[in-house]
Amino acid sequence: MVKSSRRGKRKRGVRLSSQGWERLQTAQAQRAAEHNDRQPYTLEVLAQITRLSINTLTKVRSGKASVDRQTIADYFEAFGLTLTPEDYVHPEAVEDDCPPSVPKVAIANEQITTGQVDWGEAPDVSIFHGRTEELATLET
Repeated sequence: MVKSSRRGKRKRGVRLSSQGWERLQTAQAQRAAEHNDRQPYTLEVLAQITRLSINTLTKVRSGKASVDRQTIADYFEAFGLTLTPEDYVHPEAVEDDCPPSVPKVAIANEQITTGQVDWGEAPDVSIFHGRTEELATLET
């Protein structure tokens, strides 16, 4: 008799730490300055340089999905870096340190800063009062 146990999805892999992200960005910028007229690399070019798929690069760079440690090591090696334990975090370690009032996903996503700014909540513009002329112009 085969026993079937339903387990939750195991969390495997690692994510870049903020230190790892900074080191990688610095190395990429230096290489771009030397070889790409100071222009940031596109994902397609990064895929060629690192020999990783665009999908994998997107996962690593977003910090939202875990990847295996060797993937991050390959990414680092493509830019002449050696991966250190400070360059990555285990997602479950990030979540275990999370206070109960903060969503666990929010903590994990804060590991990598992408330069995006949260401007807060946008005002509700679903109802326009007294702007019928402007709305008519927009609709036409």
